[in-house]
Amino acid sequence: MHLMTFSIMGSNPETANEIKTAVFSNAHTRLLTECDDADQLLADVLRVRPTAAIMILEANNLEKQFDLIRQLAVEHPETTIILRQPSSPLRSTRRLP
Repeated sequence: MHLMTFSIMGSNPETANEIKTAVFSNAHTRLLTECDDADQLLADVLRVRPTAAIMILEANNLEKQFDLIRQLAVEHPETTIILRQPSSPLRSTRRLP
């Protein structure tokens, strides 16, 4: 099995900790970066090239976050984008093609 790497963006510490626990619980996954800013996530993805970028969505900032999703998809098509809503359980995490 090959190593999967992740970068996380979000300002909800509870949800971020839940995601980190899931990532740390598997020997084949690594957390490379964590931030709470869209510009930093873009820089992180460019710098470390993770397998996936996990974005914790915020209800009051959806438009800017969807702009970031579009930008990531265009500039880094090799990176999977995973969206997470703080109010939903981890098992409902969705993967965008």
